[in-house]
Amino acid sequence: MTPSRRIATALLSAALSTGALLVPTAAPALAVPAPCQADFNQLQGLNSDLRSLQNDLKSASPQEKADIVAQIREINAQIAVVKPRYERCLRDNDGAKPALLATFTGRVTLTTTDSRVTEPLVRDVSFNLYFDGVNRENVSVRSWPTITSDLIQAGPVSFHVTVRMESNAGQFNRSSGRLSLNLGLLFDEDLAWPADSDSRLPITLSTDQPGGIAMDAAGNVTLAGTSTFNGGHLNGARATLTVTGNVTPRP
Repeated sequence: MTPSRRIATALLSAALSTGALLVPTAAPALAVPAPCQADFNQLQGLNSDLRSLQNDLKSASPQEKADIVAQIREINAQIAVVKPRYERCLRDNDGAKPALLATFTGRVTLTTTDSRVTEPLVRDVSFNLYFDGVNRENVSVRSWPTITSDLIQAGPVSFHVTVRMESNAGQFNRSSGRLSLNLGLLFDEDLAWPADSDSRLPITLSTDQPGGIAMDAAGNVTLAGTSTFNGGHLNGARATLTVTGNVTPRP
């Protein structure tokens, strides 16, 4: 956490313990990250109400005190919910976090509707993911691994297919663990002929797709997606790709 964010958290903690207003009448020295603004505003209102009730309690009659104490307990209960959520939001939206090069280690499973590929292609893989942006929300694949099929027999011809990556871009949400990658994959057949035998697969792999699982605190994640091949011998066939494993360190 940056010094500015530590100051903001300290101000919040002090306000919650004393009932004082969180922010003075002057503009705050630190801009609240947009995703945290609603919780920030709610805490301001709760602290203001708490302070008012505490002042009222000092001069309340015995009959009034029980009702005021009940209101104070209700506000403290709300603060107990909002405060940790707000502090977590500050941590997750710390713009000072540097870019991160992480390592994904796991397994890729590919199935297709092409009649020549009757068994899933399963490979253990390791590659790098690069996270950057204000909140490490941008992600890209680095060092794409070599993924080659077993020998494919098509009539008198036998060949292998190597999956190469032509393009990629992605998004990541550190709070929810949701991750998506938009990939452009080239399925390169090792045939000298014909020249147009290679196929391309534009596919979005996501934790939101069926079979996907958001990244947990330990970096475990599953991405899944389905798309259609364009061109070459695989043209028109459907492909389902699942990538499951661990990202270390967890961004």
